[in-house]
Amino acid sequence: MGILDNITNIFKTTSKKSKKQYASGNMAMFSSVNHQSGQKYNYEDLVREGYEHNAIAYRCINEISQGASGVRLKLLRGKNTIDEHPLLTLLDRPSPTKGYVELFESLYSFLLLSGNSYLIGSGIEGDTPSELYCLRPDRIRIIPGEMSLPLAYQYSVNGKVVSEYNVDQTTGNSAVKHFKLFHPKHDHLGLSPLVSAASNLDSHNLTNRHNVALLQNGARPSGAVIFKPKDESGSSVQLSDGQRAQIIQDMESRFSGSRNAGRPMLLEGDFHFQQMGLSPKDMDFSVLKKMSAIDIALCFGVPAQLVGIPDAQTYNNMPEARLALYEETIIPILRRIQSDLNEWLTPQFGDDLRLEYDIDSIPAMAESRKRVFESVIQGVNSGILTRNEARDKLGFDPIKGGDTLFVPSSVMPIDLMGASVGDDEDEKLPEDESGDYPDKKPKPKPKPEEEEEEEEEEDNKKQDLTEEIIKNTLKEKVNEHNELHGKEKEKRVNLGMLNSVYKRGVNMYRTEPSNINANSEEQWGISRVNAFLFAVRTGKFRGGKFDIDLLPNEHPLRSANG
Repeated sequence: MGILDNITNIFKTTSKKSKKQYASGNMAMFSSVNHQSGQKYNYEDLVREGYEHNAIAYRCINEISQGASGVRLKLLRGKNTIDEHPLLTLLDRPSPTKGYVELFESLYSFLLLSGNSYLIGSGIEGDTPSELYCLRPDRIRIIPGEMSLPLAYQYSVNGKVVSEYNVDQTTGNSAVKHFKLFHPKHDHLGLSPLVSAASNLDSHNLTNRHNVALLQNGARPSGAVIFKPKDESGSSVQLSDGQRAQIIQDMESRFSGSRNAGRPMLLEGDFHFQQMGLSPKDMDFSVLKKMSAIDIALCFGVPAQLVGIPDAQTYNNMPEARLALYEETIIPILRRIQSDLNEWLTPQFGDDLRLEYDIDSIPAMAESRKRVFESVIQGVNSGILTRNEARDKLGFDPIKGGDTLFVPSSVMPIDLMGASVGDDEDEKLPEDESGDYPDKKPKPKPKPEEEEEEEEEEDNKKQDLTEEIIKNTLKEKVNEHNELHGKEKEKRVNLGMLNSVYKRGVNMYRTEPSNINANSEEQWGISRVNAFLFAVRTGKFRGGKFDIDLLPNEHPLRSANG
């Protein structure tokens, strides 16, 4: 029977009424695993047709559930990782019969099979849970409330309610936690991927059954045995019923079935064999099966090549396909479960705690982490990112002195290069009074004293030009900063402040250049100015404190340091 042929509920309503009466007179109990307008799918049929009898769905569910359950949860308080805690002990050994992996494999499998999964915390009432159990979704009945919250969860076995767990209508707290996938038409139940893939599952299963039937019936003989006997007069003779039955019996026993495939056939007398080929319609079965398998894998978000579908190489290699499985399917599901656990379980052990999946520990993510690392290193080497910005992207803590930008030694800021020469001025030659070009003979080599004077004069010109550029740069920084932050008196700066910060940085570079990561004294001085302005804006230094005495008088950092 196909999934689409069965539209019955999981549990039929029993004649015995519940002992507990609820206020709403027109209340309905949701016991279907998946609810859809005009159609309800039976959980038993979903499991049988979509898991037990379908290799593609079975592999997809196992790929996701086993991959997800293998990722460990970390416990954090702020940014600090906690290695020992009662919550971690509970997750490592949730019950006497199951460990961490088994519990979460059940949770993810039920979630994919039915769209819903349930955890229950067991222990002393009013205390933190001491055990966790994953409940079968077909045994849970949801009693809806007047609003979006359910009134209670009923756990039934063989149609009999054995436990009932109320839901606090104010906080939503309950001993049972309901994990569910998105459903566009139901408030309380999730939608299983098996429902979306139902027609493809039926098509795939029926194709398999058709092929099995062909094998059992001789694989639709690729030829026909024809018998045309004649009597002495040359007239055709018909086989008797006994002869026909004997021939069919011999054919079935000697040549039918998969064990007799390829066995040679010996014919005598007027028997002969006529070859028969498959029609295009017969050959479409393999194409239909492949397309159904691809669609099933698509509904689960599993790359087709990971479940063994032939000629479905969407990715270049298996590592890329497995990386896509984690990035596009498993990690989003992990985030959903992580969020629900932090909403239900973690607060029972402390408000300042949170659980977080250790995504970096996934082996398949190694290639992705490598790409991020290479990109960050390139950003640092190109002068786009500081070392602390790079460390933040990689999940590391900042370090002292890591807020300076570095550039290759062959690169320098354009505003420190000096004024550029116009295109025409570079090639234009001076003319003498007669209008003719002067003789292009090389100038005589200056005497040593004259050469020293020229070099000194050139150095002075460059120094004056550099100082002018630095002065204009500092003026621009003052104007830009005050325009954005100068309305607050304690954040207003002037040119004298920044000039002093710059000169102190230059003097430091000249005194200890080997201890400073900069290509020039100008670069180090500007970097100090930028760091100073950051401290004025935010109230904190990126690295160590410096030039506190130059801060505005009303600034908190200056008053805090006397």
